[in-house]
Amino acid sequence: MIDRTDLVVKECEFITDIVNRLSSNGHSTKQLAVTVWMAAMGLGWQQHLPSLHLLAAVGAVIFWWLDAYFLSTERRFRRRYQTIVAALAAKPSDPDVADPLSLRVDWGCGAVLWAGFSCTIWVLYLPLVVFGTWVWLRGA
Repeated sequence: MIDRTDLVVKECEFITDIVNRLSSNGHSTKQLAVTVWMAAMGLGWQQHLPSLHLLAAVGAVIFWWLDAYFLSTERRFRRRYQTIVAALAAKPSDPDVADPLSLRVDWGCGAVLWAGFSCTIWVLYLPLVVFGTWVWLRGA
């Protein structure tokens, strides 16, 4: 029979892997957003198509939301990890965790919006959206 503590430790390992993947996805999203934005802006200037500048701004908003989603999910898993570790530290013989290995995290209202305006995200995406929109309005 598997000890409950072993299940909790295994859940912590799963959460660590998930957090690492979400962090990697957030970084890849930023790279892809800048690449797509630069390509759309450059092609818009080369072909004299202001609509591509608007497409770059809209694309930046979509990538902004996706990156915020990854960050908010990562934060929720980090909170679950901290809760589990605190329960394990308080009662190492029988940690009181509601449902081990469920990997269910609480979804807070507005968590993605809150994450979208963290300084690691808006500093990149806001200038992309503003500049793309400004160039589109100037060219229209």
